[in-house]
Amino acid sequence: MKRTISFLILFFVVSAKSQSIKQIDSLNNQICKSFEKFNSLDESKLHEVLQKHMPDFYTKYKIDTKTKSDSIMDLVYFRLQKNCDAFLDLLSKVEQNKSDWGMSEEKPKNDINEQDLKNFFSFKKLHYKEYDGKIVMVNNDSNLWSEKFEDGSFSKLELKKTSESTFVLKFIESNNEMRKNFSVKGEEFKYGIYGKGQNYYSAWVLSKEGKYYTFKLYVD
Repeated sequence: MKRTISFLILFFVVSAKSQSIKQIDSLNNQICKSFEKFNSLDESKLHEVLQKHMPDFYTKYKIDTKTKSDSIMDLVYFRLQKNCDAFLDLLSKVEQNKSDWGMSEEKPKNDINEQDLKNFFSFKKLHYKEYDGKIVMVNNDSNLWSEKFEDGSFSKLELKKTSESTFVLKFIESNNEMRKNFSVKGEEFKYGIYGKGQNYYSAWVLSKEGKYYTFKLYVD
């Protein structure tokens, strides 16, 4: 089982283009409902759930080669991270958190002044840590939020400020393995800034199911 968590925003895989994102997300809705029936999750239950749902999907859409099925599973895996908090809960238990990511059922309270918020939106160079500890470099220039990953790949998103402390990132494109499966062009992700440390800002990103995933954006 793959165990790399990608919380942030983070196109559609060419090898799986015969299946629409709507079809994948519809499948994932059923998979997520199966996850939610368990009081706790582990890898054996993950395989049990996939065994329950995947064969019918493969039959319905004539997925008859390993290459095709692997492409579909990549989409299922990454889209589940975006749309299913129960799946993220499973992943958080099987992979060590080497970053500052956390989760809150409630929106974090703002503890930051107006000037620091203005300063945040003026910074062009930032970075954050992925769940496995890898660093993602961010360049925010003229509302184009560009990310560079340790493997040399990239993502591009449009930043739209929605209040003094919140903004939306709209996905444009990526050649990063996670991000190009995680998002489709035009999808938006809601963010907020709620605190400030010595060299970082505390931020949250809102999941589809209404949970707040917290992390730090470091100023370079």
